[in-house]
Amino acid sequence: SSGCQVLDQALGGGWAENRISNVVGDKAVGKTLLAIEAAANFAIKYPRGKIRYRECEAAFDRGYAAALGMPLDRVDFGEALETVEDLFEDLQKVIAGAKQPELYIVDSLDALSDRAEMERSMDEGTYGAAKAAIDAIGQVRWREAQTPAIAMRQFNCVGERETHPYIIPE
Repeated sequence: SSGCQVLDQALGGGWAENRISNVVGDKAVGKTLLAIEAAANFAIKYPRGKIRYRECEAAFDRGYAAALGMPLDRVDFGEALETVEDLFEDLQKVIAGAKQPELYIVDSLDALSDRAEMERSMDEGTYGAAKAAIDAIGQVRWREAQTPAIAMRQFNCVGERETHPYIIPE
């Protein structure tokens, strides 16, 4: 369950297990709140399940999350992820070691860079790390794992909101 009956209906019963759910939206619309609710509900459904929350923006409020029911004592916040390669390597380790249901949340893909971008000088162009992050996540074999994932990202550029395939323009 997502924790929201209307969202559960839209999702066909809740967050898909063994799948990636990509939550995309404008800044401050509740993407992290959805992830916190997902973690709280996952903890209820799977009392022995593991929750892994990879916060990439240094904006996570643990007090707020605890007040909403996120069991912080059961959450592995892991090491800071800076690049899509870090994310991919972390996911590989989590999936390889999964012995029970696990929930993996990354908030937010947009905060990640890639190693090549980190090594470029400031006057060199940069490339889309968010696309690389989604490609990296797609390479992980989710159907074989017991790990659903929720990935957050914001609309970044003019026109992206209007052209995103999952958003109906206003």
